[in-house]
Amino acid sequence: MPDAEILFTEHVKLVREHVGLSLSEADTRAYLVDPVLRILGYETVGDLRREVSVPATKESLDYALLVDGKPHVIVEAKPVQQGVADQHAAQCVQYAAVLGVRWCLVTNGRQWALYDAYAKVALAEKRIIEVRLDTDDAAAQRAWKVLQRFSKQQQTTPNPLTDLLVERVVVDELGRSDSGAVDALRQAVKKRFGEAVKSTVVLSTLKRLLEGNTSMASVPPGADTPPIRSKAAPPGPSAVTPAPKKGGKRVVLSDLIQASLLPNGAVLDLRVHGVTHVGHIKEKGIEVDGILYLSPSAAAAAVTGRASNGWRDWSHKGETLDQLRTRLPTVQS
Repeated sequence: MPDAEILFTEHVKLVREHVGLSLSEADTRAYLVDPVLRILGYETVGDLRREVSVPATKESLDYALLVDGKPHVIVEAKPVQQGVADQHAAQCVQYAAVLGVRWCLVTNGRQWALYDAYAKVALAEKRIIEVRLDTDDAAAQRAWKVLQRFSKQQQTTPNPLTDLLVERVVVDELGRSDSGAVDALRQAVKKRFGEAVKSTVVLSTLKRLLEGNTSMASVPPGADTPPIRSKAAPPGPSAVTPAPKKGGKRVVLSDLIQASLLPNGAVLDLRVHGVTHVGHIKEKGIEVDGILYLSPSAAAAAVTGRASNGWRDWSHKGETLDQLRTRLPTVQS
């Protein structure tokens, strides 16, 4: 679809021009969402319906993308200045279950998040991938590779999204030390060479081997491990750095709370593209839009839509969490 890709590239420029505007949901749909759907081939009453009523409810969904007259994808739109988070997908996933549709796309025009309504897991784990149009050209290219799978043409092919599902599981399994995949690798090393290794050694080895040789977008929101980055991706402010240690132990958010550097209920702020997002300190983490995240990086990723260093991104009264934790007694860098 070379012509479609050219049109998408032009649309990305428009998104970047409009990202700072305070557009209503209706304007966001008209100027930022509808053009993408047209590029993907949904233009007529036979393949696109808006404000579709959901049986047994008084609600309606924003878009239904049809293939052979049947809905294949549901799209839920939000205003451009509103971030895309899991709670925004709850309604979309619920509608999909009623209508028997598997795929949900939630977007504010600059972010597009994909959910699998059929996955028998918690809502956050139904989230397969998120792509952005408003950051850099590499991210926009990644967005096109994902969104073109929802074109009318691609949706008529068998299983156009299988590799995305596999990618999400692989990233999840290779991003946590308690996963069965990591344990299986530990056991394989022990069986072959008689060497007992820790999960952290396996994880660091995997990261080293995969770095620069993976198409993975990022560790999904909520993951605490450093993202697997391509060598082509320039280091940015969201790069994860090792946490300071207190008495040989890694500093965590609760250390700041217990030291009264962050009182319970304290308000944090994080700015993304000129928009300030707010989080609230709770006893066990940071609450953003009613969802509790157990680490600063997980909370930041939920706002930014990418793996982020929450210690540097979140601020309290002008100081980043990174600066606050250096004020803990006996903290070692």
